[in-house]
Amino acid sequence: MPDVFSDFKPQLRLSPGDQITSFLREQVLSGALAPGCRLPTTQELARRWGVTITVIQAAVAPLVKEGLLLRRPRVGTVVRERTAKLGRIGLYRITDAAREDRDHFSRSLSNRLTSRIQATGGSAVVYPDLRPEAERTLAFPALLAAVRTGQLDAVIACESEHRTNLWIAKLPVPTAIHGADPMPNAVWQDYAQFARDGLGCLAARGCRTVGLISTLPDNESYPDGSPHLTRSLRDTFVAHAQSIGLATAAPWIRSPEVMYIAETDAERFGYDCVRAMWAAGAPPDGLLVFTDLAARGVIMGLLSSAGARMPALALHRNAEIGLFCPMPADFLEVSIEATAGALSRCVERQRLGEAVHWTLLPFRVVAGPGGAAP
Repeated sequence: MPDVFSDFKPQLRLSPGDQITSFLREQVLSGALAPGCRLPTTQELARRWGVTITVIQAAVAPLVKEGLLLRRPRVGTVVRERTAKLGRIGLYRITDAAREDRDHFSRSLSNRLTSRIQATGGSAVVYPDLRPEAERTLAFPALLAAVRTGQLDAVIACESEHRTNLWIAKLPVPTAIHGADPMPNAVWQDYAQFARDGLGCLAARGCRTVGLISTLPDNESYPDGSPHLTRSLRDTFVAHAQSIGLATAAPWIRSPEVMYIAETDAERFGYDCVRAMWAAGAPPDGLLVFTDLAARGVIMGLLSSAGARMPALALHRNAEIGLFCPMPADFLEVSIEATAGALSRCVERQRLGEAVHWTLLPFRVVAGPGGAAP
């Protein structure tokens, strides 16, 4: 056994796990433990350092995540060859039939990530998960095997869900998730900011009354019972409208009763909502609309309503796709490029041993003619 292991002893009154992690990281980075060097067994290190096997396992886990160590089946834990960058990255996507009609963003995100990875000299491998929903509580076998055998330096989930996020986060490589779960390695959009800035746009156009049409459900919860992030759009809309002196009412707030609306149904949803709102009489001065597909339906609904008073509009838009609106409107843009960049930075920070935090990306406000960004 190398002296590097024999000479170290965790200090009392300090976390032994943190000390062991720091010690091993220093030995690898300094070259004292060379690439290919096999660490003593977990049992041997636990005995030598007077800690439990669980402490050793927990101490080694972040170093595996950072790419400093590699666990090899039937071989043990070895020091990994250091690279200047992440080379081979797995891109995970759920591609079951139920999602195929509403995952344009995840397909575009996967393509953009592939381009970014290739531009830096790396390679991307897409892992489409075609399994039934009930089977996705377990790690995707092909992806897990590639990680365990050292074929992947990191994994990014372009399309995921709560059940898959749980096992993705436990993979022994840097991981990033495009999802709404409040996890350190997750990246999503800031719905509360969308509501605040959207209302600011409507207020700047002189609106006194406002409505919301959103394809996000407002009654979802996380498994622990806490409100789902999707609820923050409506909740913030109502609270912020009141705080800045704008009036709203229940008939002017429309959202679906199901968790997801297919892309093929989103335009019709926006169309039906705005037609019903205007048919009821006394519609609001301004409308905030999410998503861009629902916004297209809203635009069609307003244009097809003969003699209808045109409201001020604040619309969701994809920066890389755009949205044509023949009437004055302001836009709140989400960017595939910005999302890909945030996910890439998340795995790179983990490779460098830096902490990562749940990231909510802001929408970029683009004021239309006659409008003003809040």
